[in-house]
Amino acid sequence: MFIQLFQLSKDKQFVLLNLTAVFIFAFIYYFMHSIESNSHPKYSFKEWLHFSLITQTTVGYSDPLILGTITIWVNFIQLIFIFVIMGLSIQ
Repeated sequence: MFIQLFQLSKDKQFVLLNLTAVFIFAFIYYFMHSIESNSHPKYSFKEWLHFSLITQTTVGYSDPLILGTITIWVNFIQLIFIFVIMGLSIQ
């Protein structure tokens, strides 16, 4: 499957990698938030999926979630990952 990814056109690779990143980071946000909030998450997976999508598309936050320290670092990693995907897509 990973090899087939490279057989796709650059635009399809770009979309697939970004959508995959949105879901992966949403799961990470939700998991980290559950840890930080002592297994009583304040935000649902849907809200973290929305947050991840807004981050990945670089649209900007109109109503940001209250982030804990670990979640802020995950968000930082996701923002850097956006540049990695764009760099791979430009080649």
